[in-house]
This record gives sequence, structure tokens and C-alpha cells, in this order.
Amino acid sequence: MCSVYRPLLIYRPPLVYLLLSVCSCERIMCCVAQQASEKIDRFRAHAASVFLTLLHFDSPPIPHVPHQGELEKLFPRYCRGVGPPCWPRSH
Repeated sequence: MCSVYRPLLIYRPPLVYLLLSVCSCERIMCCVAQQASEKIDRFRAHAASVFLTLLHFDSPPIPHVPHQGELEKLFPRYCRGVGPPCWPRSH
């Protein structure tokens, strides 16, 4: 008897979907957003960079980002390398 090995084609979501719960992703994004409003420029700049990286990460995309559509409209992908002059100042 000859058996042919045929792998099962089962869709498995990326591991990040299994590791990040809705609550943990929301908490991470909120904490990074809070750090992005710090008084110290270095912390604020680095936290904003991390926030944008998480928001626009593609491979695999970060799941469960709260209000992702609205955030992507506020902080579009093409603005990432431009810096603060891309957004209006709130003076």
C-alpha cells in the first residue's frame, strides 16, 4: 500500500493574533500615546515614533488597535518621515 503525504491546508492566523488580546493591545497603545505627550522632547519623539510604527506595521499587522481607522486618518503613513511640521501645532 502506498500512502501519499498531503499536508493539510489550514489557515492559521499569525502568532501575533494569538499573543495580543484586545485589552493588552489597547493598554499598550494608550501607554505609548501617553508617553508621546511627555514634556521631555526625546521621550515624546521616541514614543511618537513607536506609536506610528505600531499603527502602520504591515507584516503582520498589529491586531486590535483601538480606533485604527480614525488614527490612520489623523496620522497618515506618508507623514511618518516628515516629523512634527506635518501636523498643525496646538498653541
